[in-house]
Order: sequence, then C-alpha cells, then structure tokens
Amino acid sequence: DKKNVYLISLDSEIDIGATLNAADVGTFTALNNFYGNDKSKVYYFAGWSILGADPNSFHIVAGKPYDAQDRYRTYKNGYVCNLSPDLMRCSY
Repeated sequence: DKKNVYLISLDSEIDIGATLNAADVGTFTALNNFYGNDKSKVYYFAGWSILGADPNSFHIVAGKPYDAQDRYRTYKNGYVCNLSPDLMRCSY
C-alpha cells in the first residue's frame, strides 16, 4: 500500500509482513533483496536501519548481494565492516 514499507523474507526468523515504521514511503527504494534506502536512512532486510550509513552514496557491491558500501564505510549482512570503502574486507 502507499502508507507502509513491508518486509518480505523467506527467513523464518523475520516477521513476514512487518513494516519498516521509520521508512519514508515516498522515497523508499529496494536496492536488492537485502538492502533498501529512503531519503535519510539505509535499511537491512532484517528490519533495522544501519546507523551512520549514507543513503546518498550507499550501493551494493557488484556480484556480492550481501556486501555494500558508501563513501565512509563498507558493510556485510547489514553490519559495518570497516571505516574505509577502499578496503572491502570484513573480519568477523
């Protein structure tokens, strides 16, 4: 509908049909099956916003749907990997 952004997942731990209450419906865009953004935040499919992620420069790494980066950081599975987008590696 035009009032909510809904989570849809095949993961049994995710509440299918739950809404991203903080998302701005008018500007929300699904970037792939795992990430989305609106004018002010970036979201991971598990339902949380990624604190500090820059929605204007955030993008998915080609060929790696769980990996993303913005002008400040790199991300994997919705978590910050490091503080430099030049270093696409995660140590966890």
